[in-house]
Amino acid sequence: MMYQRSYQSNNKPKRSWKFSSTWIPICILALLFIVSVFWFRSGSNKTKTENLVDSTAHVLTPKPVDQAVVAAGIDLQSYSASLKGVKSGQVVGQATRGQKDGRYYFETKAALPAIDREIQFYAVWLVRPVLYKFISLGEMVTNDMGDFVLVWQPGDEEDMQTYSRIVITLQAKGGDPDPQGHVAEGEFGK
Repeated sequence: MMYQRSYQSNNKPKRSWKFSSTWIPICILALLFIVSVFWFRSGSNKTKTENLVDSTAHVLTPKPVDQAVVAAGIDLQSYSASLKGVKSGQVVGQATRGQKDGRYYFETKAALPAIDREIQFYAVWLVRPVLYKFISLGEMVTNDMGDFVLVWQPGDEEDMQTYSRIVITLQAKGGDPDPQGHVAEGEFGK
């Protein structure tokens, strides 16, 4: 009788083809991935060197606004505007603009509610709707009739015809730049 050792077995495991059939496609896919990344990177370097520019000045310089866009959004021909109260919707004043002695001018006259001139004032703003921008024209004063008026002429640095909206705000004296509220608004050509 022959004895076999208990820790050895004659049953040798068969090689499984599952291991090979799983890992071979994975290795092929990994190799294809590495080759495609290398090919992509080497191809993109060629296009980068071809697309280099000598200067970025043309990118940083803004293009002028098309005059058709400006004409569609802004009335450049109108020289008067009615000012309407924000709460009442009634006409409270008039604004005019134009040229005097070859320079732009702006005038406004409005019958606004009385305020305590020691702590408040009315400010006039011009608003450009296309390429949005606004500027403060300053504080309104009262004339002999009790109406609030403002006459303003800018420097020659900007084309004021493109500012078509007028806004009158109530401001607090003492350095607070935020308005306490809109009082009247208008637009040239409306």
